[in-house]
Amino acid sequence: EPMRGVLPMLALFLPAVALPLIRPEGVAVAVGLIAGAVILSPYARRSGAVAVLAALAVFAAITWWRIEYFGQPFPNTFYAKVSSDRMQDLVDGMKYTFSFVLGAPFADLAIASWAIAAIWSVLRIRSREPGSTGLLLASACVFGFLAIYSALGGDHFALWRFFQPIAPLLPVAMALGAALAWEAIPRDRIALGTSVALPAVAGAFALMAVGWVNYYQTRFDVVKEFNLVSDGLDFGTYLNTVDPLPSIGVGPAGGIALAYDGHIYDLLGLNWTEMAHAKSTKVGMRNHASFDKNTFWAHRPDVLATFNRRCTGGGTQAFWGSNDDAFDGIFEDVRFHDAFLPVQFRSDDGGCWPGFATREWLDLATGVDSVEVLSWSDVVFLN
Repeated sequence: EPMRGVLPMLALFLPAVALPLIRPEGVAVAVGLIAGAVILSPYARRSGAVAVLAALAVFAAITWWRIEYFGQPFPNTFYAKVSSDRMQDLVDGMKYTFSFVLGAPFADLAIASWAIAAIWSVLRIRSREPGSTGLLLASACVFGFLAIYSALGGDHFALWRFFQPIAPLLPVAMALGAALAWEAIPRDRIALGTSVALPAVAGAFALMAVGWVNYYQTRFDVVKEFNLVSDGLDFGTYLNTVDPLPSIGVGPAGGIALAYDGHIYDLLGLNWTEMAHAKSTKVGMRNHASFDKNTFWAHRPDVLATFNRRCTGGGTQAFWGSNDDAFDGIFEDVRFHDAFLPVQFRSDDGGCWPGFATREWLDLATGVDSVEVLSWSDVVFLN
């Protein structure tokens, strides 16, 4: 299809400039889509080449800015989350992609439909049949996204957020297939086509209902992210009333940085460069495997905050055990027991958050009645 005029040009240049600014892998998406357009349409070759150069130039500019400002070519979260072990990334990424294809409603049927659409387009592109070029480019977009995030390793969050940008495209191939099938029915056999279509539509709605159950259950995984933010805000607001203000180490951070005035060490490395770079190969929980014990002990915060857990009753407190993937089982180390004591922070309005505090800080905070010190015999490790 001819790619002339203002709108086709904008369709090339806007993604070329915007995508590398959004995420580091955006340059791969931009260059891939533009390269596909250039290959498939001779009218796009000059403008497409310029657009690819624009994407690379924007990526180079933002990389230079990151080096100047942060001292690193990529965002800190990249170093905290992405392992240097490419085979590990690929294995984890393939698991992530297969869980999406097999778990997201209609994703398996949609991906199969796009595979058929890609083959159909290739067989008809030589004759330049209308729609074949655009359909092949859309197919490249779908499978390009799947390939990029399969190579990067995916993540652990619910609802496959990396594939959400292509979600609007997924039903298109199925809709086109249904439309072509309907058009292929002879006009004198409409009644037969209708009798086949109605059960198919009913089956689609049944599958949709099954998929809805999955999304309905997943709401708990989504809600807990909002609860984590709320817990961090509440705990940070409370901790500002404690004297002296402790330096704190946090795993899941929530919204605590918005509320707490003291120093915060991000033990997962997302907001702490030294921790993010401590281990190039990440082993453990996907995206949250940057914790390094040596770095922790080099800085040793006054308090290790675990406000995402709840205080347990009966004179005991439950914590993670030696099989914890995020903190390498530090809670059961002898050195940790020597330096820290388990505590419960209690606010006047009934809030309670468990954690660990150094013996030195507790000596300074002896007048703080809201900090209840437990003994290690009161702790139950969940192995």
